[in-house]
Amino acid sequence: MFRRLAPAAAFAIALAAYFLYFNRGALNVHFAPDDMMNLSQYFRWPRWQVWIAQIMPWRGYYRPLAGAFYMPLLYIFGLNPRPYHAVLLAIGLAALYLVYVLARQLGASPMAAYLAPFLLAFHAGISNLYFDIAFVYDALCGLFYLAALAYYIRLRRPTFEQAVIFLALFLCALNSKEMAATLPAILVVYDLLYRDKPLWLVILPAFTLDAFFAYGKLFGPAALSQSEGYVMAFTRQRLINFQTQMLSDLSLAWHHIEWPIVVVVYALGLGIALWMRRRVIWFCFLFVLVTPLPIEFLEGRRQATLFIPAVGAAILAAEVLVTLAQVLGSQLAKEIGLRGAAARVVPLIAVAIAFYGWFARNREIDRLYVQPAMAELGGPTWNLIQQFDALHPEIPPHGTVAFLDDPFDGWDMQFIAQLWFRDPTLKVLLQRKTPLSANALAQADHVFNAAGGKLVQVR
Repeated sequence: MFRRLAPAAAFAIALAAYFLYFNRGALNVHFAPDDMMNLSQYFRWPRWQVWIAQIMPWRGYYRPLAGAFYMPLLYIFGLNPRPYHAVLLAIGLAALYLVYVLARQLGASPMAAYLAPFLLAFHAGISNLYFDIAFVYDALCGLFYLAALAYYIRLRRPTFEQAVIFLALFLCALNSKEMAATLPAILVVYDLLYRDKPLWLVILPAFTLDAFFAYGKLFGPAALSQSEGYVMAFTRQRLINFQTQMLSDLSLAWHHIEWPIVVVVYALGLGIALWMRRRVIWFCFLFVLVTPLPIEFLEGRRQATLFIPAVGAAILAAEVLVTLAQVLGSQLAKEIGLRGAAARVVPLIAVAIAFYGWFARNREIDRLYVQPAMAELGGPTWNLIQQFDALHPEIPPHGTVAFLDDPFDGWDMQFIAQLWFRDPTLKVLLQRKTPLSANALAQADHVFNAAGGKLVQVR
């Protein structure tokens, strides 16, 4: 028993240690400005709505599973970001385990399956996935997308109950982010490559659920397609911008990829798939092509939003690297006269050297760019939260507070105040947004001034 479990335990410990080596600093990062907006949105919902929205995809509620993440943490821990980060890191670790599971299910070699999650345990190109709570949408979507796909692959003759379990996992992914909409298409890709015939008992309900979801996002009462930042533009330039940015982020080129290089990379990927003739390579190649479609024609999508396609890229890269190391390493061992165990070590050394190069590049980008970004994130927001903690004002239910000035361009001051008091009945007035009369100020229970980021209670 111990011999059988020892490799898995060693892998889990090593992966967790590597993950925490890079990401433990996330526990000290402040809230991102978008967190206040996200929290405030779910906070304003009636408490039952966060849960009922999970089973009403046709209504178009905004990513309701994130509400199930934010709200319990808010009511238990308030505006202390550390517990939020701890849960986000736990989600990331769980997703990494599923990357290993998926790689093995797809037929990747054991070494490649072990390597793939290490490539993602810290990936500087998608680094905000690990330290920015506002990207919990992508983390949750990735977790449930992988869980649903891994569960589907296990099925042989699915029962009704198994189909329901799969649909529940898929619904959780859809309720996290729109990236999950590609999953039914990926199931078809998998079945064409790995099965004699598709599991229509699961695939057809998945497409039906996807249709309900798409209807909600396009035509529902809270349709996301009506928001300015979610209008697709099916233009050549939008496609070029996305593809160059995606390849730049995933390859750690750090914004130095041009369009002709993208064409060369895809041609090389196709050539590798044709040369190796392995289903895992074909699946991952198509996975990288299909999974970004929901964001490919939106403006400015990059970094953490690429988590799902990054999984396919990581498994593909790991399998190709290990195969090349085995072929070239074996040839080298033969040339220098190594045999037996000594010969088998040569490919391992080659993989280790390649991975060290990846590690060193990530560490360099982490030091130069990621760590400074983590230190700067949400400074003004955290400063005001701390000042509220120090002042600790008390407002009666259905009360009103007014702010004569604040340091934000948007409505952040309103979000922070409402969340700090944790009172959905509280009315927050901002002089910078809606000029207040003397009578409105006189009726407010408390008046504050936060000019320049310094919170002062005027009355």
